[in-house]
Formats: sequence, C-alpha cells, structure tokens
Amino acid sequence: MLADDVSHSDGSRVMELRGYPRLIAILLITASVLFIGASYWQYGLKAQAFLQLSHMIPLLFAGLMLGRPAVWLTAAASVGAILIGAAADFRSAAAGWSENLTNLTQPALACLLIALILDRLIAKSDHGRQRSLDLDLVCDELEAEIRAKEQKQAQLIHSQKMDALGQLAGGIAHDFNNLLSVILGYSTDPMNVVSPRQAADNLGKIEKAARRGSEVIRRLLSLSRSPGLAVTFEAGAVLNELAPLVRSLFNKRTRVLLDLPDRPFLVRMDRHEFELAILNIAGNARDAMPEDGTFKLAIDRQGTRVTVRLTDTGHGMAPEVSARIFEPFYTTKPEGIGTGIGMAVVYQSITEAGGTVKVESSAADGTTILIDLPDAGQETHPTPATISGRPSFSR
Repeated sequence: MLADDVSHSDGSRVMELRGYPRLIAILLITASVLFIGASYWQYGLKAQAFLQLSHMIPLLFAGLMLGRPAVWLTAAASVGAILIGAAADFRSAAAGWSENLTNLTQPALACLLIALILDRLIAKSDHGRQRSLDLDLVCDELEAEIRAKEQKQAQLIHSQKMDALGQLAGGIAHDFNNLLSVILGYSTDPMNVVSPRQAADNLGKIEKAARRGSEVIRRLLSLSRSPGLAVTFEAGAVLNELAPLVRSLFNKRTRVLLDLPDRPFLVRMDRHEFELAILNIAGNARDAMPEDGTFKLAIDRQGTRVTVRLTDTGHGMAPEVSARIFEPFYTTKPEGIGTGIGMAVVYQSITEAGGTVKVESSAADGTTILIDLPDAGQETHPTPATISGRPSFSR
C-alpha cells in the first residue's frame, strides 16, 4: 500500500504515505535534517546564509508526504539545527552578538512561518477532501432514497391503476343501471302496454336503450378517451326522442316537464355522448328526489350558443360540493351507489365539443345544470320531421 486516508484527532483526514514508502520518506527527511544540522555545526549560520532556502526542502517534503504532525516535527528539528548553527557562530566569534542574533532569528521565523502555512494548507485540503467524501456519502444516500421512492411510486401507480379500474367498472355499472332502468320501466309496467301497437312502440324504445348500452361498451373499449365522431344534429329533436327514456328514470310521483321551442337548435358533437350526458344528469336528479319533485328539461339559444337547462327540485348541494362536482371519482353518494365519474364524463364530453357545463344549486331551489354548446348554424338543414312540434308534458 502506497497511501491511505489517515484520521487525526481534530477530525481531519489527509492522504499520507503508508508502509515502506512512508518509512523511506521519514528516513530521507531525518537524514536531511541531520545533514543540515551537521553542516551548521561545522560552518555556522553566517557561512551558509545563501543555502538556508534550500534547507527548507525537508520541511516542504514532510508536509507533502507525511501530513501535519510531520510538518511540526520537521519544523522543530530544523529550528534545532538552526540553533546548532547559531551556537557554532557564537563559538567561533565570527560576528558580533547582534549579528549572530539576527542570523538566528530570520531562518527560525522563516521555518516556523512555512510550517504554519503548510499546516493551514493541509488543513484546508483535508477539509475539502472530507467534504467531498461527505458529499459522496450524501449522493449514495440520495440514490438509495430515489430508488426506494421509484419503487414506492411504481407500487402507488399500480395501486392507483387497480383503484381506477374498480372506479371505472363502478361507473360503467352506474351507466348501465340507468339504461336498465329504462328497459325495466317499459318491460315491467303493465300500464305501458294497452295495445299491440303500444307494445311494439315500447319494444322499439327498449331496443334504443339497449343500443345505448352497446355504445357505452364501445366507449369503454376506447380507453384513450379520444373525442367521439362529431356530427351536426338538431338538439331539440334529440331531447324530444329522449323524453320517454328520461321519464322512465323517475317514479310516478315525480313530474317531468319539457320546454322545447318549435325551432331548430343545431349543435355539433358526438350524438351518443350528448344523449348519455342527458341521461347521466337525469339519473343524478332522480337520486336527489327519492320521494317526489319536478325535473324540467329546456333548450334555448343565447346569441351564438345553444343552452340546455336541466333543473330538479331536489335537496340541492352545498357550495363546497357543487364546486367539486366535475372532479373524477368525487361523490357524496353512499358506497355502492355513486362512483363520481358520471359528471366528470359529462364535463369532458361537452368541453371536447367546445361547450361548457355550469352548476347552480341551493338547498331551497334544487339544482340546475346548464349545458352550453356552440350553435352549429346552417351546416345542415333539418327535415320537417326533425323539428316537428314538441309540446310540453308532465308525468
């Protein structure tokens, strides 16, 4: 081993020679100091004043190779050699007392000053080396923490994926429950079947509800949630077609009112998403009015915007609840009933079509959902059948 990190009592560490190289360095420095001392004894300080700078080489060598303790030991030995030279000058009376004292003081002070400078330099170097080692240790700890956090993050993402899948399954079940409620409403209520023609009409409506269930499956398979196929359609006519489905969601004590003016309201978006948005909002209104109440669906035009207004007289929502109604997975319904994704899907579908969704709710007045969509203008011309009269009715 040529070198190693050695700790000192002050906490510093210095790269010092170890083994035979260290022993050789000690022997060389010792021999140099002894040679200098013998030279001073033989010739004195004054005779070797021009060599005193070279006599500092062992001190520098000790600081470079052996560390701080060796610097001070070598400095002490060098001062001893200088004292030997001063004694030789006094013995030979080569100069007066003042000159001999000057010859002694200058090299001794120079030796001590160099030793002090070397000591501080080595201390700074040790401090920098220790700091570098500490930083390496901190970096290793950070890397370990990062790896641990990455593992925890991977576990968390996996957990969130599983939770999202569960939430998604619950949301799909919620949508299907709305559609099945429509199907059951037409298939189990004997009052809806008064003639073969009425039965055929009911079967057609059941088929429409089943097809909307198929559309839900199609959207489930498209997990990327890319925008649906946008078409221009007459929103009033679609709402008129949905009216029986909406009415079947509510019990017999709930009034369902429609206010659909006899003029076209053209919008452009995925028609199936528009229908599912209306059914989602109607389903929430039904849950807010378990006993009885009134649900009103209206449409109007404000400038270049078509506004669909859906109002219920249910228990309403507190401001902190209505502010979060469009957050995914946020729900105030009991577990197993609500999933909190229905209104999030409504918000996404409408905003993808360039529209907005607003909520107005209070405990006294119930809740109003405003769907605002761009007016598609005259991109398509509806046939008379699509804008036929749509009288208001109640149930």
